[in-house]
Amino acid sequence: MTQPLTGIEVGLAIPGAAHGPMGLAALSSPTIGDAMKAVVRYVPVRNGLFSYRYVEDEKLAVIELTPRLKLREYERFLQYATAVAILNIFKAISETITLKDGFIHFPWRAPADIRMSQSALSRCLHFDKPTLCIGFPVEITRRASQTADAYLHRLTSMAGEEELTKIAGNFAARIRQLINAEAPNWPTLEDVASRLAISKRTLSRRLSTEKVVYQDLIDEARGELACWYLRQTSLPIGEIVERTGFSEMSNFSRCFKRLQGISPREYRNHFRSNSSA
Repeated sequence: MTQPLTGIEVGLAIPGAAHGPMGLAALSSPTIGDAMKAVVRYVPVRNGLFSYRYVEDEKLAVIELTPRLKLREYERFLQYATAVAILNIFKAISETITLKDGFIHFPWRAPADIRMSQSALSRCLHFDKPTLCIGFPVEITRRASQTADAYLHRLTSMAGEEELTKIAGNFAARIRQLINAEAPNWPTLEDVASRLAISKRTLSRRLSTEKVVYQDLIDEARGELACWYLRQTSLPIGEIVERTGFSEMSNFSRCFKRLQGISPREYRNHFRSNSSA
């Protein structure tokens, strides 16, 4: 590829929705940080050329890209195109935030003809960095997304999980999909086993081979729904406990803190303070 910089224009030409479940799950995520995690989670459905990893420290949150194959003369073209296409998803969420705070780091020197690109994203491109990555300051990732859509996010996440299950043959992912489809009427172990036409014992054994416990999957699904209520509504926490199917407040608080690291009230206050920033 004699003109690798054309990869920038190729990446810009790909709209976020064209990325299938990955793009739609990211666009409908509640926050920019959640959108970044959705990209990493569902990108295997779209792109097998790179390995992706979400990394967050005190200052920055980034998606690292590592080529999985020897790309030879196409290497830089594909890295430009892939990285810019991903940043373009966040541009669709908020063009102002992306152009002001987003960045792409490239692990090579800036090409002499980089100014030839007329891309508005050119200011986001930085060279001579340790790794290929896309990122934002951590405080930006906590902000509510302008394109958030809880219903669409649930549907596209389910579609993404289904595709991942087909790719990896992951049994727990398939069970997680069945559980989420029934929210908030959480199915019992017997319900799921019946739906899959297997015995409870077989279901438990197959989950055990993946080091997964069914109750943990239920708790994760309840916790995700609770997070949505805490972010998107002003419902009293007691009512959220009832809507997510927990038997009592103490069980809810203990489970939520185990999953999120903070109490439900702290989670709600943290989200609101960052959304109003």
